[in-house]
Amino acid sequence: MRAAVERHLITIGEALHKALALDDSLEDRVPHLHVIVGLRNRLVHGYFAIEWSRIVVTVEGEMDALANTLHAIAH
Repeated sequence: MRAAVERHLITIGEALHKALALDDSLEDRVPHLHVIVGLRNRLVHGYFAIEWSRIVVTVEGEMDALANTLHAIAH
């Protein structure tokens, strides 16, 4: 489960990083965009510095709002 969650967070962070390069207005429309991209970088490059409990809190508290925001932007 942990590996799957980490993989999805990495994918989301990478996608947002690439999307931001194409549309800098996303910075204003996606709350915490740079934090999400930064989390991706920490997961990829600093695995042992990650506190899993913080990941759980983030996923449980923020993912629905992020999914809703991204869905609204896409449609």
